Amino acid sequence: MVEQRTHKPWVGGSIPPPATNMFLTNHAALGIIIGQHISHPAWVIFLSLLSHFLLDIIPHGDSKLESQMKLKNIILIALADLVILSLMLLILIASGTINIFNPNILLGIFFTMLPDGLQLIYFLSNKKLLVRYKQFHTDIHNYFAQKFDFSLTGGIVLQIFFAGIFYFLIYHFAV
Repeated sequence: MVEQRTHKPWVGGSIPPPATNMFLTNHAALGIIIGQHISHPAWVIFLSLLSHFLLDIIPHGDSKLESQMKLKNIILIALADLVILSLMLLILIASGTINIFNPNILLGIFFTMLPDGLQLIYFLSNKKLLVRYKQFHTDIHNYFAQKFDFSLTGGIVLQIFFAGIFYFLIYHFAV
């Protein structure tokens, strides 16, 4: 279900509201695909960073997560995402589908997840250095979600759908 929303842009001078993100599992999966198929490391880095923001711009039901859930539950969702990501990586490595020692795959995974890692550093340290980055990331994440968004359940289903597509591509088009 798509909800119509009005746009309230963040106004500088205070800390921008935090945005939650597409599951790291999806970012990492797309990083694997990029690393498998792009041979030049600089292009892997560029495309991995770009793909992070392209995924985040897609509304995925979590724009109101912080107002609807307690921080403890948000942390549990993030931990579940990390567990699922770890399991998926173990399955891909154990099955021989990916070579974890391929530098491009490692670069793809790292740089697709780096933007969210910078957000974590921002929230843990509250450094002024990352304020503009945090604003940029929040604006990207909420670009369409402030106009319309899915329910949290619909967003989770959408992210599982993306994960299915990405892991299908990894398995069936492995290099």
